[in-house]
Amino acid sequence: MRWAGVVLVFTGVAGCAGKRMTGRGLVELDDAWAARAAASDVDGVMEYWTDDATMYLPDSPPLQGKGAIRGYFESGGGKARSWAPCCAGIDDGGSMGYTLGQGSVSAAAGSGAPGERNGRYVAIWRNDDGRWRCAVKCWTPAP
Repeated sequence: MRWAGVVLVFTGVAGCAGKRMTGRGLVELDDAWAARAAASDVDGVMEYWTDDATMYLPDSPPLQGKGAIRGYFESGGGKARSWAPCCAGIDDGGSMGYTLGQGSVSAAAGSGAPGERNGRYVAIWRNDDGRWRCAVKCWTPAP
């Protein structure tokens, strides 16, 4: 019986392998991703992106590919980041999903960018062989 508990916990950590993702599960995954970003854990943040991901930021060209996105986070682009998903959905086939939420980014000191920017986002998630990762994230400034 003790082994069954270990297997269940491991399966949950592996990104819902073997079971169908729910909207609530995707919100929890996005929350975990946000915690990595808040801790400035660049390697942890990058685990959530697909290799071909694209990130859209206000007043900036799209960041295309994991390397460009990593460069943004490593350079301190948006020194303190926080976001919170409010809702999510999964397609009927279980291969794509989305999360919506709100967040803020604080500019790095001396960057010339405004201090703190609040905004909204949509993240498009893709199920790659049982592991959910973000393929597209788009931030827009809050009104």
